[in-house]
Amino acid sequence: MTDDARLPADQDQRDRIRTERDETLFVEAGAGSGKTRALVERIESLVLEDGVPMEHIAAITFTEKAAAELRDRIRQRFEADGGERAREALEQLDGAAVGTLHSFAQRILSEHPVEAGLPPGAEVLDEIGSQIDFEERWRVFLDELLDDPTIARPLLILDAVRVKLDALRTVAQQMSENWDLVEARLPLAAPEPPRFRVDDLLRRFDTVLELRHECRDPGDHLLEAFDVLQRNRAALAGAFDEIDAVSLAHEMGTKGANRLKKLNRGRAANWPDVEAVRAALTDPAEACDAAVAAVTRPTLDHVGARLGRFVLD
Repeated sequence: MTDDARLPADQDQRDRIRTERDETLFVEAGAGSGKTRALVERIESLVLEDGVPMEHIAAITFTEKAAAELRDRIRQRFEADGGERAREALEQLDGAAVGTLHSFAQRILSEHPVEAGLPPGAEVLDEIGSQIDFEERWRVFLDELLDDPTIARPLLILDAVRVKLDALRTVAQQMSENWDLVEARLPLAAPEPPRFRVDDLLRRFDTVLELRHECRDPGDHLLEAFDVLQRNRAALAGAFDEIDAVSLAHEMGTKGANRLKKLNRGRAANWPDVEAVRAALTDPAEACDAAVAAVTRPTLDHVGARLGRFVLD
């Protein structure tokens, strides 16, 4: 077998990575195909053939493990060469920009804080430090939030639909991790959410409740659904306040614990159109969903704007 027969089918492309050093190349290949080896060979050629100092080269990876492997392979190549350029590269290797994207960004900010708009001496937190800083800032922010009467109603509305403070913390943390997108994608001045329109909702209930009079048999099992609907309507009408009404309507929605069930009951002979009645009985639950969403979506925008401002402060 000849040497050419043992070469990979894409050897010419691999050679380009090593030899076309004055060109910007995009290399796409699967795992285990030799991307790291090709990168090492390109760095080796830049240093040993072109005389580029190792400290002037940036080799960026996604993970710390990959960065350590890349640095180790580069070291092995230069140690094997033993020439003057290789010795100089080895002396510079530990301080060279061979690492993750985050470490490279941290290096730039640390070396050029003024150009980056940072005060001299500013520190870039690592992942653990950033998490600790977020937790401390969140505790202070949460205390201020709970003491602010202007945000009390939105928070109570969210609590009524089972959106707890831990969920808001999770959202704030995700915003913090993507802070550069917050201002562009989030309205930071969302208005106060509208009032919950319980009267409109009660009228929808009443319209459906009128259909029970169409039943010809007082013992028809579909009437049990009307009994539940009547109790739900009474509970909604007697709600203590707006927040209580939102909570009740949430539970009466299509996925709520108090939604109508077993709507396939009833005999066709006992109704002018039993299928139409069954379909109508689903309307109050859908109306509850819509009424709750009409309040909670703007509420989420309003609270989200507050979280966004917290992240950007």
